[in-house]
This record gives sequence, structure tokens and C-alpha cells, in this order.
Amino acid sequence: STTTYGIATGVTTNEDSGTLYDMTLSSAFTKSLSAWAVGSANGSLDTGAVAVSTWYHVHVIRKDSDGSIDILLSTSVAAPTMPSGYTARRRIGSILTNGSAQIVAFSQLGDEFLWDVALVDVDATAPGTAAVSRTLTTPLGVQTLAIITGGVYAGTTINAAVFSALAVSDQAPQVPGTAGLVGFSSVGSSTVAGAAWTLANMQIRTNTLSQIRSRLQASGAADHIGIITRGFIDSRGK
Repeated sequence: STTTYGIATGVTTNEDSGTLYDMTLSSAFTKSLSAWAVGSANGSLDTGAVAVSTWYHVHVIRKDSDGSIDILLSTSVAAPTMPSGYTARRRIGSILTNGSAQIVAFSQLGDEFLWDVALVDVDATAPGTAAVSRTLTTPLGVQTLAIITGGVYAGTTINAAVFSALAVSDQAPQVPGTAGLVGFSSVGSSTVAGAAWTLANMQIRTNTLSQIRSRLQASGAADHIGIITRGFIDSRGK
């Protein structure tokens, strides 16, 4: 239910064009979702008012005149509205607001971001056997490795599914019961229809729309495909 977030001490270089700077945050900051004001314990939003269910990107920014460092929040990945007198910047992460314009809780360790509560992004019944683009709860506007649990419920027939990045070719799932490895399944169902969900943990690269691809080998009235998003790995431009 919080509307504040913390930034640890550290050093980064700016990612914009022009002179490169080592931007050092020597003291930990706390920033809120209100309008930007210089310094810790103040707002960080570059423009407008915070919106519900929206991705925001956290930028380290540098003041031209004295090299002092601050934090800026923006819906823009690479072109936030910079405060007057600030030019150099770098995105260091992303946060998501919920339906009450509060920050969705997460834990970060380096490039790994894990949701405090895993999110069911897909639970589709009888979705057909064609490839479908699935939108996950990962940062919008950047490519990440989505940390997911994907699976199938073979309610009608023995089944298999493939989960893949949209940057590669659409590939058919392995047909269950076929000994030769002729498909590209991420997970296969149990050998008894309707027995249980079969799930697997995996990491799949998203596109900048937070999407991956899913495809079932067979689709009946009671067959399901599911994706639980547990977090993502964000290289943050490194």
C-alpha cells in the first residue's frame, strides 16, 4: 500500500549521448510518487499526476552545474521530462502502480526483480492450437527475461505447450507419446486427461510490449494453458 520507494547507494554512468559521467549516489534516497522536488524524502514524478495500473521507470539524474545526483520517475524509458538544469540520466529500474496508484510490492537483488505475490497472467480455457501473444506483468517499454511458471491442464486430452519469445520463429509443441524429439515443448501434460496441472519454471524473453508467445498442441473444451509471472530479470542497459 506504499507510495514511496527507496534507492540504495551506488554508482552508475549515464546512458544518454554526450559526455559520460560517473553518477554517485552517496546516500540512500527515499522518493514518493508526487511531483519531483530535489532531494530525498520528496517527490519524483517528472510530469502530471501518478496513474493507476501504470509502469514507471526510475532514472538517476545529474545536475549540470554541480554534479549533484537525484532520482526521477517517468512513464518514459529513455526520454523523461528532465527538471531544469539536469541533463545526464540513466534508468536503473521500473515500478508498477496498482488500481489505487500505489506501488506493487517487489524484491530486487541486482538485475532480478521478484513480485512479492506471484501473478496469474494467463488462465485460458480451450484457447485453440494457434500461437497467441500473451502479455505479462513485466516492465513496459523494455525487454526483460520474464520469470514464469507455465503449464497445461489436460482436461480433454493429453497435451503439451510451448512458451517462447516472439523474437524467434513460432514452433509447434512436441506431440505427447512421440518418442522422437520433433517438437519444441516447454511442458507436457500427464498421461491421463484431467489428472492435474503440469507446470514448469522458465525464463522467456519479452518484447517491449511485455509479451511472449504460447501455443498448445491440442485444444479441447476443458483444456487450459496457464502462465504465472513471478518476476523478471532486467539488465537495465548494461
